[in-house]
Amino acid sequence: MKSIAAVILAIVLLSVVITQLSETSNVLKEKVTLDAAVLTSCRVASGLSLENSELRDLELLINEAEFMQFFSEAFCSTLDVELINAAVDSMIFASPSGRFNDITLRFEFYTVDYSGREVMIVRVDLSTPYVFRTALLREASGFATGVSHITGSQMFEIALVN
Repeated sequence: MKSIAAVILAIVLLSVVITQLSETSNVLKEKVTLDAAVLTSCRVASGLSLENSELRDLELLINEAEFMQFFSEAFCSTLDVELINAAVDSMIFASPSGRFNDITLRFEFYTVDYSGREVMIVRVDLSTPYVFRTALLREASGFATGVSHITGSQMFEIALVN
């Protein structure tokens, strides 16, 4: 009788632990997917938005408006999302399929001098709300509604290599 109770207790405890682990792995999977989409879109946009006339002088200039346009096109096709709002330094994407909540991206462009060579840095900050499905993780997140945010930041360096 004690062994049956111990088995039932073990099954209940394992099911609680496995449920939390599966949701945690789901959050990590979404974060990796979003970070990979941002990195891929930065690579595409950096290659397409270079100003070719400046390459002769070995200077690197990126047209920021074109960069953001090419970035949004690549990001939309990568994640199957739609651009719903674009400002000077930020974009908001929505998923028509409901796979993702609204994704907010903020851009910051600046140049840094590395050993007499100018390098352009693009910083992309990502934020999207994530609603936990289990009550235990909602309580652990500290939010009454169970909404937390998946955040990420990518620094993308664009430089000419001789």
